Amino acid sequence: MVLFGLIVAVFLGTTWSMPLEMDLAMQDLAQADMEVMKFYAAWERKDFPLMLELYHRLDEALPKLKADLSKMHKIDFSDSHAQSLKRLLSIQFESTIMKLNGMLPPKKVSIDQSPTKPKSSKSLVPPGTPKVNVDKQKKPTLSPDVTQIRNPQSRYGQKVPRNMQIKS
Repeated sequence: MVLFGLIVAVFLGTTWSMPLEMDLAMQDLAQADMEVMKFYAAWERKDFPLMLELYHRLDEALPKLKADLSKMHKIDFSDSHAQSLKRLLSIQFESTIMKLNGMLPPKKVSIDQSPTKPKSSKSLVPPGTPKVNVDKQKKPTLSPDVTQIRNPQSRYGQKVPRNMQIKS
């Protein structure tokens, strides 16, 4: 947060001429950075209800920050001070996003939520594939080859010495 305030203070004249998207991105970044600090402070105090609330806010802030970073990369500045500010802000964005990625678990996309949900199981089979009835396929049976067994007490078809044979 101190670094962010220093960047804004140094380039204050440049920030007034920034596009609106850049100003909004800086606000989102500052808000997320403050919430990360509040989260760690609540963690030290073991204030679990506040941690849960901040956790949900940070979960909502992560996609915003990623979108703001991609918008910021698309903006082209001719002023060298603005380009320096853009580089410093992108470093701060990436740092905050990395913190959030470390705090938040990765999202698991289920089949119900995926945008490319198959309409039926037939769409999973490529066209031209012959139909195979799985129920009627013969399963291999493991029957021992009787010709290989010399003595039921032998191992791997080898003869068992007479003194070691089991007498019945």
